[in-house]
Amino acid sequence: MIGPRTTVVWFGAPPLPGLVSRLDMRGLAVRLNPVASDLTDWLLSTTRLVVMNHGGDDDTGAVDAYRHLPHVINHGARILVLAPDRPAWSALRAAHLDALDPSLDWDQLLKFIPDCSGVNFDEFVTIAPVASWHAVSIEMREDAEGLSQSERLLVSRAFPKAEALTLWEIPKGFSGSRVFMAYEKRKEASTSIAHWTQPRLIKVGARAAIAQEILAMQAVSPFIPFDLRPNLDTHVVGFSHSVFVADFVDGSESMLDAVHAGRGEAALSNLFNRTMNRWRERGWQRATSSESLADAAERLRIVDPSLIRPAYTQCDQAEQAGIDVSGLWIKLRDIRFPHRVATIHGDLHGDNVRVRGDDAILIDLGSVKGDDRDGGGAPLSFDIAMLEVALVFTRARHETDRSFGQAAWAKEIEPYYRSEAIGKALEATDAPHNGGWMLGCLQRIRAFGIYEQSDGDEYALALAIAMLRMCKFEPQSEADKGRRVRGLLIASRIVEDIHRGRMT
Repeated sequence: MIGPRTTVVWFGAPPLPGLVSRLDMRGLAVRLNPVASDLTDWLLSTTRLVVMNHGGDDDTGAVDAYRHLPHVINHGARILVLAPDRPAWSALRAAHLDALDPSLDWDQLLKFIPDCSGVNFDEFVTIAPVASWHAVSIEMREDAEGLSQSERLLVSRAFPKAEALTLWEIPKGFSGSRVFMAYEKRKEASTSIAHWTQPRLIKVGARAAIAQEILAMQAVSPFIPFDLRPNLDTHVVGFSHSVFVADFVDGSESMLDAVHAGRGEAALSNLFNRTMNRWRERGWQRATSSESLADAAERLRIVDPSLIRPAYTQCDQAEQAGIDVSGLWIKLRDIRFPHRVATIHGDLHGDNVRVRGDDAILIDLGSVKGDDRDGGGAPLSFDIAMLEVALVFTRARHETDRSFGQAAWAKEIEPYYRSEAIGKALEATDAPHNGGWMLGCLQRIRAFGIYEQSDGDEYALALAIAMLRMCKFEPQSEADKGRRVRGLLIASRIVEDIHRGRMT
């Protein structure tokens, strides 16, 4: 195991003997100007502080050290920069820090001080050590793509008591971050017997995306029951990536699996009736918005015409149908009516909702959209429409690319997406299907869609936008591409029908 953080790594002109002596009295040893090969995980994991000293006549060693900052930050060591005054600080920031990454909030990652005297000495001795790296065996299951070296380092820091981790990757949807179910093998100090803990949820992603998701978790947590939401355990911040660990829903299955197995209807009702009810109620307490749904989707970066990939618009089916996404979007913008807005999930799909019994538990808040400011809300209908489209157009685990084909599926869904069928409650006679899951689940989802809409066409237009949104992502297979093209055709038909009806 790694020892405590008792090292001060010092770059540049060496510290005065008096400072070295004072640090030694507090159990801190100075490692002066180590070369790159010495900056191992083992050294940095015992490092409490990294100092770059620009206060001497020769700061070559300090300047050279900036290239090591990403690795130092991944290890969680505090960074101090010694420079005489604020003009020097500004010059160092522009020359070295912004060159690494101008988007980072460097004030959170390091501190400039003029010298090591007086109160500045406290920076050396009062820093609370953070979790450090230690050697952990990380096993990826089901041929999942491995983690990068820096990602493995951050994950090991997030599990300070682990001997081994087994990671099962969960489909990430469209948020971009990778999601894992993690089993931790732990050996406590008081016993020689190792044991496996309950599974945890790990999310690995870009630093800014993870920070945004944690803020979203904090913002919406008061509105979601404790046992039906992700609850944060650990957040480890790296240079470009971050990791958080949250509780996982043991003994659960994804909503996608539950729905396709015919067990999802009650959980779908509870998702909106219980899990997200208080969250969504805020939309009924606010003034409505008259912004078009298309403008809202563009403002919230959900989708816009420029994001639709040519793979979908330039295929034979789309060209034969004369699909013009830009023209379609203009018609969408023309359609305006007051509608309810609030903060929405922004990426509801079958794998970021877990089902246990009849409970629906959210495990992902990485794409939350909208806020409580005037003009900042998101249409409530978007969440329901995105979930419906995700369930209907996503391949289930038991389906192969061959069975995930077009003909039978297209025939099955066609009655549900006729313009006259979308705005009313579905009845069993609308689309009989031998043993299928779709009718029962769509009856539940459409009931919420119709209830939430402020205009008779709102939910249908939200569905069209959700289908267009699918087409901004790369297809996973030819069959996947075929279903998204079908969604593009349906979206076009919905918009054309509604626009024609409203204009006349």
